[in-house]
Amino acid sequence: MDELELLDWKRQVFGLYAEVRAAPDPEAAWRRWREARDGLLRGHPQSPLPPELRAEFVGLPYFDYDPALRVLADVEPADGAQLAIGSSGKYDPRWVCPLTPPQNRLDVAVRAGERI
Repeated sequence: MDELELLDWKRQVFGLYAEVRAAPDPEAAWRRWREARDGLLRGHPQSPLPPELRAEFVGLPYFDYDPALRVLADVEPADGAQLAIGSSGKYDPRWVCPLTPPQNRLDVAVRAGERI
């Protein structure tokens, strides 16, 4: 693994989070998130997509934007084990991460964001 490439991936993702949080138009921020994230997956050396799939990658499938699903909340620090996230291991076994424990899994379908 190239640590500098991984740090660049993280820097770009953190910058993207800051950019979309600061955007005045939520739908435009959502479009920017998709565009930038798909660009990273397609072109960054640390992409979880295998290199042989990147050239033909056209983007992740997403649910349509729905302003009713936008959530405004105060963000508090959380224990890393208390997250419900999709795994990049879906794309490449190099990116496998531990599953969340059963008590942190959602019993409802989430019909927003990436379609995984």
